[in-house]
Amino acid sequence: MADLIKDRVVHGPAHVRKASGAGQGRRFAPRDYRDLLEVIILKASGTKRRSAWIAQLWFRGHDYPLERVRAAFKAEVNVKRKAILENPAPTGRWTEPFGVKYDRRVRRRSDRPDDQTPEFVEIGEVLSAMMVRPSALSDIDPDVGIIARSLVADTPLASEEVALEAALHQVLDAIRTGAPSIPDSAALTLSRLVSATPIGPFVQSLFADPDAAKSMEQLSNNVVGLIDDGHGHSKLIDAIDAAAADDFEVTRRWYRGLRSGRIARALEDAVSTASDGDEEMLGTFAAWARGQQRMIRSNPDYAAYLFACQLLSKTPMGRTISPSGTIDVNALLRALRERE
Repeated sequence: MADLIKDRVVHGPAHVRKASGAGQGRRFAPRDYRDLLEVIILKASGTKRRSAWIAQLWFRGHDYPLERVRAAFKAEVNVKRKAILENPAPTGRWTEPFGVKYDRRVRRRSDRPDDQTPEFVEIGEVLSAMMVRPSALSDIDPDVGIIARSLVADTPLASEEVALEAALHQVLDAIRTGAPSIPDSAALTLSRLVSATPIGPFVQSLFADPDAAKSMEQLSNNVVGLIDDGHGHSKLIDAIDAAAADDFEVTRRWYRGLRSGRIARALEDAVSTASDGDEEMLGTFAAWARGQQRMIRSNPDYAAYLFACQLLSKTPMGRTISPSGTIDVNALLRALRERE
């Protein structure tokens, strides 16, 4: 406790007026006891980094100087970066091609986690290269057929699998070469077919524009070099460095709405009154919000990573939530569409 006070992680006892008698008039405020309890819970769960304690206490309303909050989030994101750089795409052996390394470390692992489904593994090769080793994008070779089959499974689109696979190949070629757009026919096919799949609400806006130039540029800007650009820089760290005090505060408001479940409840309540065009999207985003709520409650380093991603996106989802916690669902839906 003395160390926490000395390092200004929690506040120490403050002077208070007291009745006459022995002893000093010094007391901890209720807020200080709650902060101490949160640190104890984090330590008991295995989180012993002070940067994590500061980030989590700041999420819950403890005010620190901005530069200290910034430093804490950079330290936490670097914890996540280190884990990602080690697995699934470790960067230690540069003589081994990225695709070979991914195949050995991920695709052919005998102890692969259950949630790493075949389509997840194939998509993961593309995303891992974009986020961690952009210079290796020309080497990636995911099985696009597996991705297409998984997207049309349990949908009325089985007969369209070949067309979807061809369009996905166009996207893959654009990613490999850094092309700013994909052919009109591929963009229209993706907009038509992917919107009818379970992940449609998340990717429909990505290829809704027929020339897809803006979409491919947005994909590149948001993902390439997110974790590491191959030269030790990260877009997430840059976003934390560039964020102003208002950016931190607005994003904290969004995070607290997500962690408390207020965002998920607001989206779930809106499903019953939504128009046909918005019902599926609201339901999908509500499920996403519930999943993120579970993740950030048990993974402090993921919470910091998610916070940094929101800072990077510059989509003001936090501004759809008032300081008192009231959520403007229509504004939130527009922000989610923009974010995705």
